[in-house]
Amino acid sequence: MSPAQEALASRVDLWQTTAAIVAVQAADGHIPWVPGGKADPWNMIEAAMALDSVGRHDEARRAFSWLTERQLAHGGWYSYYVGD
Repeated sequence: MSPAQEALASRVDLWQTTAAIVAVQAADGHIPWVPGGKADPWNMIEAAMALDSVGRHDEARRAFSWLTERQLAHGGWYSYYVGD
């Protein structure tokens, strides 16, 4: 295995990471930093992209829907959200 290949996360690593993301994802789709914590749109978008990249499309779609519903008129979001 080349050094470049060794640097890549394994499928198991990716699945475990995304399983941890799904474990904290709320029923409404938002993904907090920690269970019961605040949701930061920037980090949440990255988490949703990670979910989508490993085929967890339903969970990613729920996160993106949550973000879309809260997007402000100018296209941005508040810096973080607490609860819902």
